[in-house]
Amino acid sequence: MPLSNDFIEQFATPGDDYRPHIMWFWNAPLEEDEVRRQVRDFRDAGILNFYIHPMYGFPVDYLSEEMFDAIGWAVDEARKHGMRFWIYDEYNWPSGAAGGYLIRDNPDRRMLVVTSDEQASEHGPQDDHAAWQCVDESGKATVFHETPQNGVCPFAQWSPFCWGQEGYGDVSDPETVRAFIELTHEAYRSRFPGELGKTIAGLFTDEVSYCLAGFYGESERPLPWTHGMRETFLERHGYDVAAHLPSLLANMGDYRRIRCDYWHYLTGRLESAYYRQCAEWCREHGLTLTGHLSGEELFRHNILFFGDFYRCLRWLDIPGIDAIFPRLNHEADHFMVAAKSGGSAIRQLGRDRLLCETYTGSGWELTPEQMKIIFDKLALGGVNLLQYMGAYYSIAGMRKVLPGGYPPSHGHQNPFWPFYRTFGDYVARICQTLALSRSTGKVAVLHPITTAFCEWAGSAEDLARGVPGPPAFEAMQQAFLAVTNLLLELGVDYDYLFEDVLTSANVDRGTVLTAEAEYELLILPNVTCLTRKIAEKLAGFLEAGGRTVFVNSVPGWAEGDSALLKRVTDHLSALPDNEGREAAAALQEGTGTHLFGRDRVTWIVSNDLPPDARDPLRNALDAVIPREFRALPEMPSSVRASRRVFDGEPLLFLYNQGTERVSVPLPADVNTVLDPETGDAGSIDANVDLAPFQTLIAARTDGPVCASRGPEQSWMQELVLGEAEFSLLKANLLAAAWQVRMSDAEEWQYLDGLHFPATCAVQPGDEYELKWTFRIEEGAEPVEIVTEDLTEAFHLELNERPLTGFEWARIWDWRNLRADIRALVVPGENVVTFRSRTPGWDGPHTPPLTAIRGDFCVDDGCLVKTRGRLGPGSWAEAGFPNYTGTARYRWRCELPPLGGRVWAHAEEVAAVAALIVNGHRLAPRLWRPYTFDLTDLVLPGPNEIELEVTSCATNLLGLNQPELFLKGKAATARRERQAAGLLTPMAIRW
Repeated sequence: MPLSNDFIEQFATPGDDYRPHIMWFWNAPLEEDEVRRQVRDFRDAGILNFYIHPMYGFPVDYLSEEMFDAIGWAVDEARKHGMRFWIYDEYNWPSGAAGGYLIRDNPDRRMLVVTSDEQASEHGPQDDHAAWQCVDESGKATVFHETPQNGVCPFAQWSPFCWGQEGYGDVSDPETVRAFIELTHEAYRSRFPGELGKTIAGLFTDEVSYCLAGFYGESERPLPWTHGMRETFLERHGYDVAAHLPSLLANMGDYRRIRCDYWHYLTGRLESAYYRQCAEWCREHGLTLTGHLSGEELFRHNILFFGDFYRCLRWLDIPGIDAIFPRLNHEADHFMVAAKSGGSAIRQLGRDRLLCETYTGSGWELTPEQMKIIFDKLALGGVNLLQYMGAYYSIAGMRKVLPGGYPPSHGHQNPFWPFYRTFGDYVARICQTLALSRSTGKVAVLHPITTAFCEWAGSAEDLARGVPGPPAFEAMQQAFLAVTNLLLELGVDYDYLFEDVLTSANVDRGTVLTAEAEYELLILPNVTCLTRKIAEKLAGFLEAGGRTVFVNSVPGWAEGDSALLKRVTDHLSALPDNEGREAAAALQEGTGTHLFGRDRVTWIVSNDLPPDARDPLRNALDAVIPREFRALPEMPSSVRASRRVFDGEPLLFLYNQGTERVSVPLPADVNTVLDPETGDAGSIDANVDLAPFQTLIAARTDGPVCASRGPEQSWMQELVLGEAEFSLLKANLLAAAWQVRMSDAEEWQYLDGLHFPATCAVQPGDEYELKWTFRIEEGAEPVEIVTEDLTEAFHLELNERPLTGFEWARIWDWRNLRADIRALVVPGENVVTFRSRTPGWDGPHTPPLTAIRGDFCVDDGCLVKTRGRLGPGSWAEAGFPNYTGTARYRWRCELPPLGGRVWAHAEEVAAVAALIVNGHRLAPRLWRPYTFDLTDLVLPGPNEIELEVTSCATNLLGLNQPELFLKGKAATARRERQAAGLLTPMAIRW
């Protein structure tokens, strides 16, 4: 039966369980009152679940009584307000080292790798670790060394307690993991025995990996290894893997069998030793286990870090993924892979929730609209539990910029923080709808992990450095990405079908039947290698008449079983009119896109795999995938859609990722549209309009629903509002443009963004001096200087006079220092000097952000009289270059008597707009369209229109570039200022 009005009411006011969670970075000296205040801040923003993540700058010894005392403050405050605390099981990441103490106290539990060289005769065992020599088919000898993992990981860096512990715990070894659980999990249980499963809801484990790379020379070619591997591998597979290691690095011998066994073995060791043990401990103590793997998007990272995605993720009660640097990556070819992987996994596992930690490293310029775009895409893939990554306890010094922090902070330092409850309402409506409904997709894309294992040849360092894999590996990766994105474009509801799931599935009359899904069409993206069990299932599916689409290369290896392989490939040979032979020839030719067979078995050969050249492949897939497998029979190219069911009734998730308004034809089985932005429901006919970046949910309901009243798209008259009265809601700021010199240097240098120049070679405890010159003209009113507490003593002077009487203040952080300067500034040139030393512990330390604050404008670095009026355009270029937060525009206008609808519209605003009409405040617009309904608010005659615009913090805090950081370049170069304010005119239309 159609959905009830109860469903609509629940949609409007979603449950607390569906609101976003937050990771909370503890990275500076902790005060009880502030810890409790920030917990209440989360509550007020509608965030009721938080995870305490010790991070760079963590002030106390990890896992000490002092740390647990502070966590106790947060747990107690959470209990008072009905909130939930989640354990984050590490200092920094990856999980599994207990901040380095595990390895320090158990050096024999350090992760192992195997490295190699060709100096055969001179090497033997080192440090009680094994070494052995292998001779390849050409007679070349290579010596392999079992050796402890080297390198210093984030769990051992950049806090006062850290000592630079090398290596990582062997998370593929059961004894090591038991020691980790004893150090970490049991410490929480001992300290909070009555809270586990109550206020303490669960445990988050992060980026556990069976190998780390990036710490070796190219010639060492490390490979993952673990304690007792040689013996247990021999027991399982019947041969000595050590004798076949060259086959992992080059195509020699029975290399596909060796690689298949090796990488599946490593997956099993990690799965059993780490994830299973952690899951069992959590279930025994009433905790929900969540977290995510590392590098879910690309097969090269799967191989390097964990192997088979599904086999590791299935142990998490709430499976998770991450989407880091998403402002930069959300249009990348691989962006949707993690969400589709996780969404597919929870369907096949029968789980309700998929967590995603995201927004990490997007920079202070991240806007609510960008946050929405990122979330909508993740939700389309299956994410229904959003975790902000994250809130920073402090952003003093290095904590606000990469790599000491990964901004923005999703907390009180962010100008958009007052709007997080509204954003959370939007997220919760979508997450609740997705969690309570189920996908109806009947198309499966085989997740070709065995092909990835078998076709990759290279070391962990090759994977980490981005060295291209062999052609067969790269061909599979390209085909997989192309199919992933093209099916989304075509509106095909599909899942990745994991090999482990297919192994245990039933095949009946051309359908793959899993515990939670039925798949009637199977797509194989350049799948060349199969395990014996997968080959049996695939052969049975084909023999039962299952619809199958092969893309590019087809299976050529089935764990050594040629007869079983032939049962699969015979269906291609049997294509009519010699099309199978023609397809093989087209594959060899390597040009264009070709489609062979259109019945139950299809072979598409395409060389049009790059993102900008996929139209021919898209057309081929469009031709062979029936409309019955689409969310919508037809839809605009910018729209993405997914069909779901709730209590047997249809739901359509619709998302317009384009910049133009589009009309979407809807099927006859839906009659209502639900708007997650407002919670409203409205009746629809045959079509629904989607604004740029808008998401709507269409459903079938049984009760009368009000007709939706969206923004009008046509008007008869327009009044353009020009220059406005303009005022800031806080004092203006001018950030210091420091020059620096070290205590033993004579030359002054400008800072590199907020960082010391690399030529300074700063060490812990180094003394330094800063200097800044600024000018003041008549009419400017600077009031105070503001700086940061970096825990080291400092001496600050203005015009050679010491500044004293500093007070604590909340300005851009909770612990700023400010001092009155009105008696010290002079007309003309003023000079500020600052002397201090860097903290005595290793880290990417920065000088303090410092600014002049008061009533003024800035003209080429000079303080001038403030302005009281401003027209459209960025306020950052109109005298407010470092101002972040909210400013107000005010117009007074005459309107004639109006009989119809009236609305206000601005094309571009940076970034949140709130309108006040004749004293009535409307709901803020966090993203486009910036349109407000004024019909019931405006009057004939004089009217007062006020617009409050809130900008991002990047012009003050964001002087580094995540883009360059990702490219391995200096992350701190200055950039042009970010636009802020009303950028195009506001108009009244009727």
